[in-house]
Amino acid sequence: MSAKVDEKQARELFIKNDLKPLEPFVNTMTAWKCKCLRCGNIVSPKYNKVRIRGHQCGYCAGTRLTDKQVLETVKKIGHKPLEPYKGATTPWKMKCGGCGSIIFPQYNSLQQGKWSCGNCGHKRAGQIRKELSTSKALSTMRAASLKPLIKYPGAHEPWKSECLKCGSTCSPRLSGILAGQGGCRNCGKIRSAKSRMLSEDEARKIALSKKLTPLEPYKGSAANWKCKCQRCGQIVSPRLNTLRISVYGCGYCAGKIVKESDAVKKMKASKLKPLVPYPGNSGEPWLSECLKCHREVSPSYNGIVAGQGGCIWCAGKRVDPVVAIRVMKEKGLQPLEPFVSASTKWKCKCLRCLKTASPSYKQVSTAAGGCKYCAPNYVNLPVIMKTVKQAGYTPTEKYKNASTQWKVIHNECGRTIRITYDSIRAGHNCRYCAGLFIDKDEALQIMSLAGFKPLTRYPGARQPWPSKCLTCNRKVSPQLSSVKNRGSGCSYCTGHKVDEKDALKMMKANDLKPLEPYESATKPWRCICMKCKREVTPMYSSIREGQGGCKFCADWGIDYTAPGFIYLMVNDELNAIKIGIGGERRSRGRDRVKQHEKYGWKLYRKMSFETADQAFKVEQETLNWLRNKKRLRVFLSLEEMPQGGHTETIDASAIKSVTVWAKVQQLSKVKK
Repeated sequence: MSAKVDEKQARELFIKNDLKPLEPFVNTMTAWKCKCLRCGNIVSPKYNKVRIRGHQCGYCAGTRLTDKQVLETVKKIGHKPLEPYKGATTPWKMKCGGCGSIIFPQYNSLQQGKWSCGNCGHKRAGQIRKELSTSKALSTMRAASLKPLIKYPGAHEPWKSECLKCGSTCSPRLSGILAGQGGCRNCGKIRSAKSRMLSEDEARKIALSKKLTPLEPYKGSAANWKCKCQRCGQIVSPRLNTLRISVYGCGYCAGKIVKESDAVKKMKASKLKPLVPYPGNSGEPWLSECLKCHREVSPSYNGIVAGQGGCIWCAGKRVDPVVAIRVMKEKGLQPLEPFVSASTKWKCKCLRCLKTASPSYKQVSTAAGGCKYCAPNYVNLPVIMKTVKQAGYTPTEKYKNASTQWKVIHNECGRTIRITYDSIRAGHNCRYCAGLFIDKDEALQIMSLAGFKPLTRYPGARQPWPSKCLTCNRKVSPQLSSVKNRGSGCSYCTGHKVDEKDALKMMKANDLKPLEPYESATKPWRCICMKCKREVTPMYSSIREGQGGCKFCADWGIDYTAPGFIYLMVNDELNAIKIGIGGERRSRGRDRVKQHEKYGWKLYRKMSFETADQAFKVEQETLNWLRNKKRLRVFLSLEEMPQGGHTETIDASAIKSVTVWAKVQQLSKVKK
């Protein structure tokens, strides 16, 4: 190992090699800031390099440049530095001398002659490629019979040119021409039209088939073709396109072109005398004189043929000023200015109230208007205020209109309310006095008298109000309107709702053990009978009414352990089908089939089972299939079946009896 070098030895070595240290020595591998005694620049060589190679100054060796030299090099290129020089390999922020954009080149790249601006480089490369391709593009356009009128814009841009064939101006793309699309659109249309154009022989055959004799050569399907009609002898000029789809080729025979003599006859038949020659177009106005009222009118020939009438005065479409003045006077209005039109406002003096109004003649003649001051809907404040006071209200703000809420005080109860003038005029009472609205204090008093303690703020008369029943201490949410108007009480105390604990007690008292949580009083509740250990599904409401819980242990109705049967009956008068079950025991001497037959039902099919319980399961599965799969609802009402069983009925027009019984047979094979 070499001996450790102290600072004194290092300083002697550096001074010997024309380097003056400017900071304390660290070690042989650390750069040591010094001043070169030859060129005066600051350098940072390492001890080992000076010991091996001697004098270490990049400026003296020419490997490093001064800031001045670097700036001169950059200025020669044309760029403008925006920050001090940091090193040859460090990105240097500067402004491009070509495009003015901000760039970050390295000095090494600039020293090698590179421009180092991507924006300028792409433009230069593109310009070079464009110049190289321009000559080829021009030759391609000339080969396509096109003469460019502007500089080459690029292969995919429209290039304004002149077609050397037809002389028209077009703007094809060079890429399209290279792809074989052609250049001039006008020439393309001509070529396409020629390719589709019929020959003259084919065109003449079509014309002759329409009873037309051509009088000139065929020019094309869209050009007028002079022909003579073989039916009427008239000269017409139809287009071949029209001939192909028309029944008549001749406009005279088709009724589309009218002879002047025929048109004049038609006008005279409509009591009109033409004052000018026929305009030629059946839709244009034709100045004529009405032979009834002798006024000048301008109906069209088409209007006359369509039965629209000729004279607008005689038809009532135009109003005579003399007639209009007479009608206005009859309605109690004296016109104060000349008549303009039926829809224009006409300034008049009302002969009743002597005020000036401006109704239109149309409104007056149709009884839809007249003097607005005499009309009942006119805003007459004295009358309005009198009506409001008579109704017992005192307004507290200005009147707007009859349908806008108006802030008033009801003199009887002293409350401030909002009501429309229409409601006051109709005799409507104060909403507080009518019981339609209740304030907070009154609401609390009503709930307290009904045995409730509200738990939240008053939400409104028809909103559920969370409260506590002071009788059973349960939380309920009655509506104030129900409590006040119908005397509704606690739903638990009145029996409309059942607490699950009470429901469980009721079921246990009837020897039933529930197998699932309680949901509602009218929903079947799956339970185990503690006597016979069978699973049953009674409803809580049935248990509460004393009907019993277990159908197997019951001593009335159908004995589900004894033989039973399932039946299907039809009623042609009611157009209904009914499915049901029956048993041999505990039916109180009643036969369900005979009961239904008394009301016009007929037995369709009947099937026996070992137990009535099997028949019940088949019946329930069949009903489930009808209701859920076939989407057939209960068809008859309780009133239509006084003997009972309306819930097992279906519409006979929606399904056939044979289909229902086939399902019963299918399900019975599984149950037996």
